[in-house]
Amino acid sequence: MTAARRQSQTRPATPGDARAYLDKAREFLRAAEDSLGLGNRVAAAGNAVHAGIGAADAITASRAAVVWKGEHSQHRLIWRESEARMDEEQPLSSAGSCH
Repeated sequence: MTAARRQSQTRPATPGDARAYLDKAREFLRAAEDSLGLGNRVAAAGNAVHAGIGAADAITASRAAVVWKGEHSQHRLIWRESEARMDEEQPLSSAGSCH
């Protein structure tokens, strides 16, 4: 399929969208900080990844007036890798039975 025929992977975004994405990013960052303070490292990592996604969307919405319309599967991979690393670092005696 040529580039001209390929379906766009972005959608238009407005300055209002950029502000909304920034608000979401800040909310996820706060949740990550709170989770980390409580010792909930997996939740902190997941919320931090979502904060990064929201921040990236805010930047692209603001600068390029578009955002990615598909799933952020690459970010999901990063979160899974960070979750696995934290599980490896956590002592067995304090590891939970559920993930």
